[in-house]
Amino acid sequence: MLRIKDFNTAWWGYVRTARQPYPVHSKVNAFVGPSGGGKTTLMDALRLCLGDARFEDNRTMGHYLHPRSNWTVARVAFLNGSEVGRPFAPYGYHHEEVTICVRLDRSSGDLERDYYLFDGPFYDMADLGQNPRLYRERRIPYQDYRDLLEKVGITRAFRRLMTLDPDEVRDVVKQPPHRLFDLVFDLKGTKRIQENYRETNKHYLEAQRQEGLSRSELAEAERKLEDYERKKALWEENEAHKHEVSLLEDKLRKRTWWDLTTAREDQTRDLKGSEEEAAQLMAETEQLAFTIQEVGKEQVQEQELLREAEEKEREVDGRRTKLVARQAGLGSERQRLEESLARLLALPEEEITTLTDQLLQAQSAAEEAGFLAHKSRRQEESLRQELQKLKEGRRFLPPWVEEYQKALQEKGIPALMLADAVNIKKEFEPWLKAIEAHLGRERYRTIVDARYQLPAKEIQEDLRYGARVSLPRPARRSVQTKPLDGRFFVLRQALALTVEDQARLGGYLDHLNDVYLVDTVEQGHHLQARGLASLTRRGLLQDQDGAIFLETRELVCGRFSWERQLAQLQEE
Repeated sequence: MLRIKDFNTAWWGYVRTARQPYPVHSKVNAFVGPSGGGKTTLMDALRLCLGDARFEDNRTMGHYLHPRSNWTVARVAFLNGSEVGRPFAPYGYHHEEVTICVRLDRSSGDLERDYYLFDGPFYDMADLGQNPRLYRERRIPYQDYRDLLEKVGITRAFRRLMTLDPDEVRDVVKQPPHRLFDLVFDLKGTKRIQENYRETNKHYLEAQRQEGLSRSELAEAERKLEDYERKKALWEENEAHKHEVSLLEDKLRKRTWWDLTTAREDQTRDLKGSEEEAAQLMAETEQLAFTIQEVGKEQVQEQELLREAEEKEREVDGRRTKLVARQAGLGSERQRLEESLARLLALPEEEITTLTDQLLQAQSAAEEAGFLAHKSRRQEESLRQELQKLKEGRRFLPPWVEEYQKALQEKGIPALMLADAVNIKKEFEPWLKAIEAHLGRERYRTIVDARYQLPAKEIQEDLRYGARVSLPRPARRSVQTKPLDGRFFVLRQALALTVEDQARLGGYLDHLNDVYLVDTVEQGHHLQARGLASLTRRGLLQDQDGAIFLETRELVCGRFSWERQLAQLQEE
């Protein structure tokens, strides 16, 4: 047995939302009040919660939306305890109370109706009306809800009775017999059973006609079967003849195989004799080759001995020449050593430890100078590579960014990097390096469509790409063009985007509307005291979290930044 515990509405027509739900008695309930007091309005709310969308006086659902609200909610709680037989328990709802809410909404222009089913009590209709997404897991399709009501006892006949005109119910005893008959059929649905019977009888007669046709087709099929049996006998006789032919062919193949086997054995004996003769000739050939090889080795050894003798003769001549030259050089070296010894004897005496420390210091200074020279050469080569790329019209990006972009291109994934879309306006040139430093790695944020997001993130993980990979996000705030105090512009105004790029990634730049560009630290300090964030020309960011100096090396946002990067590299 299905029983209603209580019900309530929120912004339903002009009926105010009751602080406590309207309780429902287990036997008789009545709506009492003057005309226009809302009796029909509340009854129509119950009709809607019980699965019907037809109201009295031909009212529409839109009639019950309050002029001051785009939504309205009607709520009904059913008992689900043991005293009523737990009607909802077989369908997965085990709480003592089951609540249904119907929400009407016209914020999109069209009137939309959604049903929400809660296993337990639910009273926060205002939150459901304002935040329906929070309850999307409780949403149930209208047809599924109608089917559930049928299962727990609210039948189609009951809904028909519920939508009868009150005057018609009151005067039902005065109706003529044929009208009462039709009314009973309408409520119980038996008229449809009669229609189904007539339709079934029609199909039965058609089946009998088809049976007559089938009998004639069966006689024709039996005749064809006899014809097929005759042809089958002929086919089996033909197959027997084919079998005899197959046996003769097998005998012929066996005879042919015997003849070929005999011929093959003869050829094998001849081949074996030829192989033995060839092996004997090969052995004689190898013996001759070995003899020739030994003679050649002896000739090579003799030539090698002759060459060694000539080398030794040349070596002795060279050593004789070196000894003569060395003897001449030893005289000059002796003289130089004697002069050095005289200078050393003239030097004042020093401790060996002092000299050792000086030697170590000199060696350390030499090593440090070599390291700095190597580092300078590497920096110079890096600058030359960057400069060459910029001269060729290619932008210089960090290797990890270029590697990720190349991987996306190889996989055929279209992507847009923030640095490719953003162009810093020339009039904001004094803040160029500060702006790019403030953007930081945000400049390398890559935008991909939803269908490419998963493969792009897999590549990102493999390559350890250190910038964000995101979905398109249109701007939610317009660019602030009015300067603060007549002289301070926001950072967002310094960035130029096309209309298309604004629609794809403008949302990632909305927060720059809250950062002001200032000339000096003092100006930014005054703005910070007012609760505003600022960025100086040299790169000092000041906000409520304190101050931090930002600096970047590469400039990548737009053509103007490329030109400045090229000029900077040429200067370096």
